[in-house]
Amino acid sequence: MKILFVYNADSGPGNLLLDVAHKLISPKTYACNLCAITHHTYGRRNDFRVFMEQLPYPVEFLHRDEYEEHYSGRRKYPFISLLNPEGEETAKIEARQINAMKNFGELRAAFESLLASISIA
Repeated sequence: MKILFVYNADSGPGNLLLDVAHKLISPKTYACNLCAITHHTYGRRNDFRVFMEQLPYPVEFLHRDEYEEHYSGRRKYPFISLLNPEGEETAKIEARQINAMKNFGELRAAFESLLASISIA
């Protein structure tokens, strides 16, 4: 199994600088709620980092352009997927659900529920 986090942002140093500037100037209009929940302006939030270290499976973090380069099809971003050993998606948390979340506690609860729904928590 693998856990895949896909952010609604593109990769690269230029995009990183734009993202940091956007978060500083107008954080409420930032396009990626998954990033807003899991990161502060300059890196990963400590509670999220600790949570990731406790997960039972490897985690991969991708930006939308990286996802589209390595996986088939365009999606609504951001999202979280659980992939089986063959790389097939077995469960996910959709963009609409992530975009409605207010904090890491809500994300953690949804993620734990996702794991429990496929009996791997």
